[in-house]
Amino acid sequence: MIDVKELRIGNYVYLQSSKTPYKITEVGYSEIEYPRYEASGISSEAVFRTYVDNLNPIPISEELLLKCGFREDEGSFYRVDLGNVAFNQYGYYIQLKECSSEVIRVIKITSLHKLQNIYFAMTGKELEVSL
Repeated sequence: MIDVKELRIGNYVYLQSSKTPYKITEVGYSEIEYPRYEASGISSEAVFRTYVDNLNPIPISEELLLKCGFREDEGSFYRVDLGNVAFNQYGYYIQLKECSSEVIRVIKITSLHKLQNIYFAMTGKELEVSL
């Protein structure tokens, strides 16, 4: 399940137990069951409108990072203009950098929509995702 506060238009999620990625097109209060939230989205196969409780995150993986424009770097790092994503036995971590090469913050990322949100917050641009 995804917290509605984490959703932005353009985020990719799974609908319930489906493994089809859907792109969020709308998020808002339910007109039927206030104060529940609903979301709408599209995929290459369908359109949906459902409660946010029915959405699941898309887990981060090496394959997904490469589809988002990250490039393999030395060791277990993946690089994009924003910073590096490192992988270890505990998961994936994004290392945000200033102008210098010094790491200023390390954030664990577990899902695509969180990576999209971090990228947008830091760059003001949408992360290009090719699913």
